Parts: sequence; structure tokens; C-alpha cells
Amino acid sequence: MAVDDLPLAILAAVDVRDALDTIEVGQPYFIRDKSGKVVLRDVGLIETSYVFDTLGDSTPGGVLLEEPKVVRVVGPHPGFEDTFDFCALADELIG
Repeated sequence: MAVDDLPLAILAAVDVRDALDTIEVGQPYFIRDKSGKVVLRDVGLIETSYVFDTLGDSTPGGVLLEEPKVVRVVGPHPGFEDTFDFCALADELIG
């Protein structure tokens, strides 16, 4: 039976949650100094999970129910760290 065929009272109790995981793999960026030496490299994998309400229709997407959660981080991702200060690094490199 399709969701469209259910009585409204039952529809209210139907859980239309869905989850989606995204995986970002590779080297999104790196930073070099004036001489060309790589001083910072962001490389590896970041997996993020999203939980949303599909709204019970066939349209892709829906309403995000929770903040995205980082599931897994592999490799150096200095720009992803809370302590990373991009401005301080830029100031140091520019001199």
C-alpha cells in the first residue's frame, strides 16, 4: 500500500525519517609558502551523516531534523580542527 493510500490518522504516525551519509575524499586544498614549500595539507576523508524528514512525498530532499554529525575523520584535516587559526597562518606566511 502506498503512503498516499493511508488514512490521515495513520499518516500522522508514519515515520518518514531518512538518513544520508556524505563522504568527502581527497585533497580539498593545500597551502604553500613563498618558496613553494607546502606548509599545510588537508587530505583524507570526512564522513558526515544527515537525518531528515522526507515529507512522505517522492520529491528529493526534505527537512533537516538534526544538525549534521561528523561520523569519521581520516587523515590530516588541520582546517577542520577547532584550534586552526587561518588568519594567524596567513599572517605568518605573508610576514
